[in-house]
Amino acid sequence: MANSVSKDAVGFPPPLLGEQPFRLPILERGDGWVALEKPIGPLIDAHPLYPDAKSIVEGIRVQASAGKPELERLELGKVAAIYFLEPEVHGIAMLASNHSAREHLRNAFGSMQFEFEFEMLGKAPHGATDLVCEAPLGYYSKAGRMVISKRHGKKSKTQFLRVGDCGSVSRWLARTAYPRPQQIQLHAREVGLEIAGDVALAHEPEVAASGWADRRLEQLGLCMRLKSIQFPFDGQSISVNAPTPKLWRSFLRRMGAAD
Repeated sequence: MANSVSKDAVGFPPPLLGEQPFRLPILERGDGWVALEKPIGPLIDAHPLYPDAKSIVEGIRVQASAGKPELERLELGKVAAIYFLEPEVHGIAMLASNHSAREHLRNAFGSMQFEFEFEMLGKAPHGATDLVCEAPLGYYSKAGRMVISKRHGKKSKTQFLRVGDCGSVSRWLARTAYPRPQQIQLHAREVGLEIAGDVALAHEPEVAASGWADRRLEQLGLCMRLKSIQFPFDGQSISVNAPTPKLWRSFLRRMGAAD
């Protein structure tokens, strides 16, 4: 069972998630799990792809060890991440707070019972409205990044749907049941969809330095966010939606698009 929450949030004083204090709103919570609004900057949990990034799980662990009353009240003394989300992506951080929920949710995620929907702003081949990529992905340890590898990669699939135009770019949704690290960006490039602000994976100077007609996009950084997740729990289908970030919402409104 899920209960909508609009008042509670989890605080993180500096330097747990960065130089500034953070307060992450609770989007939804259920029996043994909680979904927080994830800001741009930290990881949900530590990952070798981003060795220097702060993590929400570690920030909670440190505060719980110090006996922070807020975490005791929210029953978040010990948490575990269910899936990965890049530090540059705003969205939903889902955490399990007991063993039973952790096992159930991780099993559901591993068996591809989750549904993830990302929203992006970008450019695609002329006339493209529906793109699918099933390129397998693997971790290239020498370079410290994910790569497309038919020989060593693992099964991956992303569907991209064009849902409208917004100034110099188009709005896209990306759907997948199991988002591997950097999957959305790599699959987007594979099908010719260039996500605005995607320079983290750009190894070609002409791609990294590519300009955009509307410089207001630069304020948004990587124009990709985890918009919603859907998953089974206690016999129900649970949906969690992330609010549209303020800068993103302002850009859409200036372009005459609904957020």
